[in-house]
Amino acid sequence: MTDTIRATVAAALRAEMARQQIDQRTLAARVGKSQTWVQKRTSARVTCDVVDLAILADALGVPLASFLPAPERVA
Repeated sequence: MTDTIRATVAAALRAEMARQQIDQRTLAARVGKSQTWVQKRTSARVTCDVVDLAILADALGVPLASFLPAPERVA
């Protein structure tokens, strides 16, 4: 289940980046992290914690909840 949630969050991050036409390097600069930090989270290699999601959501100007799976998909 954790892998599914991690993949769903990563896909939502990538989708929002695509909508805004923002690459990993640009997002990394916005959040003050390395491109590798962003890449690990957008590829689901690393699980985003709530702090990571808040930072990314703020940088992208979207609600944190937009990256979370719907409750019925988690159960």
